Amino acid sequence: MAILDTADIREQMLAWRHADQWQMQCMSFLSDTIDVLKAVAQLQYNGQDDAERHQLVIMQTLAIRLLNTIGAADEMMVQGYYQQTAILVRDIMECSFLLDLFSRKPEHLQPWIDLGTDAGKKVYSPVAVRLLLEELDGPEAAVRQRLYSFYSSHGTHPNAKGILFIAPNNAVEIGPFADQHRLTALTGDMTRLSVMAATHLGRWLILSGIDLVDDDIFDSINGVLENINARFLELGALLKQMPGMADEPEPQ
Repeated sequence: MAILDTADIREQMLAWRHADQWQMQCMSFLSDTIDVLKAVAQLQYNGQDDAERHQLVIMQTLAIRLLNTIGAADEMMVQGYYQQTAILVRDIMECSFLLDLFSRKPEHLQPWIDLGTDAGKKVYSPVAVRLLLEELDGPEAAVRQRLYSFYSSHGTHPNAKGILFIAPNNAVEIGPFADQHRLTALTGDMTRLSVMAATHLGRWLILSGIDLVDDDIFDSINGVLENINARFLELGALLKQMPGMADEPEPQ
């Protein structure tokens, strides 16, 4: 027995999704992303370097975390819990930032592991990682900063701006509710961030040159990523046409 009955909301949200070709494309990308994350989680190390073995295990835990978070975010979304979805989308974003850094600057992975929780919070905090990526990207980092700021202020941290997620048409709603625009926008942001995270993870695997037991799995991962990347250009054009949550006007 659930505390709040969301069955009708879920039915309406899934009906909207299935009738929307763009959202169904997003679901296809997310399905491929999940396949990549599952495959990475099943890789077995074949080398003798304990540090390298541990690095693979850590990256696998990030893959599993991403897989679980994507699934949980989508379930919260289709049940009408948008603010809770936003918290999970930011988690996907933070994992994606880390994987982006490790794929482009792999020398940061071992220090991140060695520093542990307390020291690592300062050196590799979400903000610190974002700033490191901004140094690499220059002016192009503006979109990353805008998304991160939005999901922090509207989702994760209690903030007056959070009314955006519980106020359809600027009227606060008690409990979850069905909303087609929020479904579309959150789906777009989650897809964009999840695909990028899987791509960064795959790039790290390729560049690391880690010795694996079964190269066929690695080849399969690489093949799926190549397919995603080829189709992602098409999705990117669509994403530019569809507003994300950060493009939503603030309630007046």
